[in-house]
Amino acid sequence: MVVSRLLYSHLRINSAKGVVMKIYQIYVPELATYIKYKVLDPENIDSLIDDLDTKSPKDFKLAVLEHVVYNVKSDITDSLRLMSREAAERCVDAMYNGCVMLNPRIRYRSLDRACLC
Repeated sequence: MVVSRLLYSHLRINSAKGVVMKIYQIYVPELATYIKYKVLDPENIDSLIDDLDTKSPKDFKLAVLEHVVYNVKSDITDSLRLMSREAAERCVDAMYNGCVMLNPRIRYRSLDRACLC
């Protein structure tokens, strides 16, 4: 696994609309930053999977990362660009696994989709 040392914290963020977002921060030394995972409601996961239903497995994984990882387009993308392709792919796989661990319905729904094809 990519994460050699795990430091995490649980945050609750209130948005302007009054919606509470649950976020887990996990520090990844290889990226030299915290990955901030959103913990989604089951209904949000179902709608996300429905929206991504036609994507290839690789595009599906990247779309899940964009939706679930709060800081993927800022801190994480910059760190991934500095890594070798192989190391970056391992980090992306580890981040996706983190998305599934915190939002297990993503994996189950994507397996259901794969079984129906």
